Amino acid sequence: MATSTLHSHIDAAVQMQKRADSAYLVFGKTSEWDNDRNPPNEDERTEKISEIIGYKKLSQFSLARPMKEGETESNTDYPVITYKDMKWVLIPSDKAYEEEARWLYAEAEILPSDFELGMYRQVGVHLDLEPKSGVTKLNLNPDDVKNEGVLQFFENREPQNRGNAVYVLEQFMVKV
Repeated sequence: MATSTLHSHIDAAVQMQKRADSAYLVFGKTSEWDNDRNPPNEDERTEKISEIIGYKKLSQFSLARPMKEGETESNTDYPVITYKDMKWVLIPSDKAYEEEARWLYAEAEILPSDFELGMYRQVGVHLDLEPKSGVTKLNLNPDDVKNEGVLQFFENREPQNRGNAVYVLEQFMVKV
């Protein structure tokens, strides 16, 4: 079997990032898992999450790489974020190959007023999503969507409860 090159992975990440204008967070699955404390493993054949609550336009969809040894926030030329207790550097697309940026960082904040409140258990990212004609808002209900595009990645989770005072910052880091 042939081996993919590092540049092929970087190219794939760059091509995905170019579609940022059509990138939306999706969340749903309001019903319980068989065991809510132990959600099922994700299945790569999944094409759609269950019981969609809504879609939120991503506020960030950037190429990224791990922070290098000896590198700090003050000595890098690029923005730095923390994801799961690890520092990551957000890389502009024209520096992707030079910086070996084969990861994608996705971020969206869900405010209490954005969607109906309650529990959700699945979250993911769609690319190439098309709102219906005339719909220009950043928070889309399923009825606002003409074409969902493609679910690129997702996670099954323990129940997440969105209440009146809960602001949710959803983040993904994906190795392409």
